[in-house]
Amino acid sequence: MWTDVHRRASVMVLVLAVVLRVPRAILRWDEVSLAYAAYAEPAVRALEAGSVPALAAAWVGLHPPLHAALLAVSELLLPVPALWLLGSVVASTLAVAAVCRAFGPTAGLVLATSPLQLAYAAEVNNYPLAVGSMGLLLVAARARWGWLVAAAGLACPAHLRGAAAAGGVVLWRLRNPIDRSERVRLAAGGFLVALPVVVGAVGLLGQDTTFAQPTAEPGAWLMAAAAALGPPGLALAAVGLLGLRGPTLAAFLPAATALGASLAINAAAPHQLPYLAILGVPLAAGIAGAVRRSGPQGSWLTGLVIMTALWSGGNRAVDAVGALGRLHAAVDTPRGVDEALARAKSGDVVWLVAPALQADDDKTDTSAVLWRIPPWNRMPRAQRVPFEYADWRYGQPRTVRGVDIHTSTELHAAAFDHVALASLEQGASIWVVLYDHGPATGLQARVVRTLRPYSATQDAMPTSLGLGDDHIWHVTGLAR
Repeated sequence: MWTDVHRRASVMVLVLAVVLRVPRAILRWDEVSLAYAAYAEPAVRALEAGSVPALAAAWVGLHPPLHAALLAVSELLLPVPALWLLGSVVASTLAVAAVCRAFGPTAGLVLATSPLQLAYAAEVNNYPLAVGSMGLLLVAARARWGWLVAAAGLACPAHLRGAAAAGGVVLWRLRNPIDRSERVRLAAGGFLVALPVVVGAVGLLGQDTTFAQPTAEPGAWLMAAAAALGPPGLALAAVGLLGLRGPTLAAFLPAATALGASLAINAAAPHQLPYLAILGVPLAAGIAGAVRRSGPQGSWLTGLVIMTALWSGGNRAVDAVGALGRLHAAVDTPRGVDEALARAKSGDVVWLVAPALQADDDKTDTSAVLWRIPPWNRMPRAQRVPFEYADWRYGQPRTVRGVDIHTSTELHAAAFDHVALASLEQGASIWVVLYDHGPATGLQARVVRTLRPYSATQDAMPTSLGLGDDHIWHVTGLAR
């Protein structure tokens, strides 16, 4: 039974979860977030056409379409990137609230401070949504059958691992019904909400790209997972595994089995670990179960779990404060993008070019350049000429205050010419900004080569970041 102490503790846990997650939304506003948003293009087209079947089939790679559909609604009604980032924060926090509600504040604290949960808490993809739906699934496991069907209907299209967990929890509930009369309704409801995802997943089996991920060497993958969790996370995970019972075990086992099978058949990327964040929800609940069943040792184990979680959360908070400070200082440094945005007129094009300095898997990179365009601005998709929006060569252009802004890692001649010729014909100028390019051998020369057919003036703006000076080209026409 819940007491005032539990309620107050849960409120404190939720406040901590928000405090730790909001900085992630700030730090994750970068060029990669725009690239992730572009993957929702099939869902945007389906929604524009008003086609429900096309929307249900708008999978993003191997991911069911729920997140893409929600992003498509935002793109059509209010294309403000802050909504995508904060929406993921809300979904991640919802998982903490659900775990607190169903299993107590100690389990919620573990989830609130987990390094993996925080790393993926503000992603513009379906992982935070999958984590939130997993939390709701565990809350609904012992609720009325209709609530369980609704939770399964959210978990299935959020992620395939969520669909596996939903199947396990529904089967567990069918074996342990609250009322025997609910079995037929629960089975029928579970079947109906899972059917579209099952059909979509079966369709993927016939595609070669489904099995195109790098081969996962089990030992190396386990070492990477252990490094991501760290000693505290491994200790908490061990406690959680010991405490899995009933619906938490029913959710964990199918999801973990699906993950192992995906890695074995090269359908999951072994260098990415957001799958573990999804499994972290039942593991947090398992920790609460282990504490409850620890008898006289319960107080000691509870204290150890709380101290470990707070230590982990404290380290993440320190890291976030440092990253925010560095980002703030970098935003105050004059850059080439400032010059281009200040001089660009409505109707012009600003094309930002910078190499990917590090893989996005560790989620530690930030972009002071993109923060010149705050994410609370309205940024509809820009397609001055027809092209496949997810084609990364075009740089996922967005219109901000009348200026089309592209962000790409290269300036590909075919894509640039396609946009530039149409823009010049309309009387617009094109501003090309090359930045943070020092580690990319030959990138400046490749940009110059792409711009050779055009009449362009070039300026350099020295920077103090050690990644090469910023370069600005103002393209006003074709070379004579």
